[in-house]
Amino acid sequence: MRQSITPKPSNPLVCDHCGESLETAATAQNPSATITANSLARCPSCLILFVIGSDLQPLSLLSDFGAAFEAAMNANPEIKEWAEKTLETLRIRRAAEIKAECVVARVWLIGLGGSDLADDLAALDAYVAGFDKKGFTNVTDAVRRRASGILPQMSWGTRH
Repeated sequence: MRQSITPKPSNPLVCDHCGESLETAATAQNPSATITANSLARCPSCLILFVIGSDLQPLSLLSDFGAAFEAAMNANPEIKEWAEKTLETLRIRRAAEIKAECVVARVWLIGLGGSDLADDLAALDAYVAGFDKKGFTNVTDAVRRRASGILPQMSWGTRH
């Protein structure tokens, strides 16, 4: 009986960001959803996609990462659909997080007051309203920049 020459990882692959075990999609060619070389895997918690290299380790963001990602994503229509759904879910989740941050930022700004309060609140409101149900935004760059500039200030607890 022949043995596979594909190396097996000694430990389960884990997300660099949260430590959760990575997973891949079950497909007709891979019904057990085994992570294989030159394929995609994702963190079920963060929804980050990873390209798995020939050594069965996630590739770092090298110059050829984009090409490796595209090749892994397009290798199988089922994987491509799974990856696109993952990216869509991540985008929707991130839009919901931004909307929640904007709600908290509104309260924070009102507590601070200030001469720019009306404009800052209008920017946050426009930013929230600009997201569609798929997580895309259609706001102007000026609104995006102003709202995006407020959110980190709130996290740091500062206001200039």
